[in-house]
Amino acid sequence: MRLKQRPADFKVTELLRDGLLVPRAEHRVYRVTKRKLTSLEAAQELAAELDLPAAGEISMAGLKDRQGVTIQYMSVPKGKPLKLRREGLTVEDVGCIDHPLDSEDSEGNSFEIVVRDLGPPELDRARRSLDPVREHGLPNYFDEQRFGNLRHGQG
Repeated sequence: MRLKQRPADFKVTELLRDGLLVPRAEHRVYRVTKRKLTSLEAAQELAAELDLPAAGEISMAGLKDRQGVTIQYMSVPKGKPLKLRREGLTVEDVGCIDHPLDSEDSEGNSFEIVVRDLGPPELDRARRSLDPVREHGLPNYFDEQRFGNLRHGQG
């Protein structure tokens, strides 16, 4: 069995609270789809595209991994409509909110993981595990949420 052989084999999608986005408010919200970029690198590219002096004006609900394909949301006060598509980064505005985006606005993350080269015994075991996983879920080894970087006193 092999995991994460290609960037698209690991996909994380941030889930925002229902009803959070509105057509007009002070902060514009962008859906950011990135590959091989950290959240901060994507924020820097968004800031440059919006002619902002620094990525510090951009708010987000959480940080996402550099590895894989991740979809997350970022907000900018008085941000302009934007559609950006370049290698490794797609940005589109999806609505507005009345405050800077933060972790309270997130319902969590959805994960898609591609598993390759399953042998017959592994595939049989995975199939037998589906009903118990549906009923009980999977262990969360990262607690409620994995925030920041422990080396820097975060999380």
